[in-house]
Formats: sequence, structure tokens, C-alpha cells
Amino acid sequence: MEINMQFLFTSLLVVGILMSLRYISIKQHKDSGKQKHT
Repeated sequence: MEINMQFLFTSLLVVGILMSLRYISIKQHKDSGKQKHT
């Protein structure tokens, strides 16, 4: 049971990191777009 919980926690952590990186990349892309437009 502990292993299953640890696996679930690890998978949630990985998903959170991937979503954060994706959000940051999108935010940087928008910022660079604003800079080019300006």
C-alpha cells in the first residue's frame, strides 16, 4: 500500500512539474511576442 501511495504521489508530482514547465514556456512565448511587437 505504501509503494502504491508513493507511486501515486510521484506521478502527481511529475504531472505538476510538466504542467508548470508548459505554463512557463507559454508565458515566456507570450512575453517574447509582446517584446517583438513593442
